[in-house]
Amino acid sequence: MEIIWKKRVTTTENGTFNLQLEDWSKDYPGTYPYGSTMAAYPISKADAGGTFGPRRGFAFRCAFNFPNVEAAQTAAEAIAHAGAELSWYAHYLDFKEYLPCLTGNVND
Repeated sequence: MEIIWKKRVTTTENGTFNLQLEDWSKDYPGTYPYGSTMAAYPISKADAGGTFGPRRGFAFRCAFNFPNVEAAQTAAEAIAHAGAELSWYAHYLDFKEYLPCLTGNVND
């Protein structure tokens, strides 16, 4: 995995966290297009199930897998500079069960 872009950002919903664009295409050819993964490390607002799931109050990794690098870059730039929120991109979230960790809404 190669980190293409990395920034510390602050959003209204998730506070301050690291955000990065990743390229997994060399590790998993044919599975991930170049630079199509956006990863964020916010503080979890809820506990997720399982032994290794996110825990409320602790940083966790959530990955968003976009169809291409342009879509991932657009989302990352919108979060970093235009007031967008991680939850806006929930349909790209790799582990949908982590959505309550982003929003705090356990009904998500």
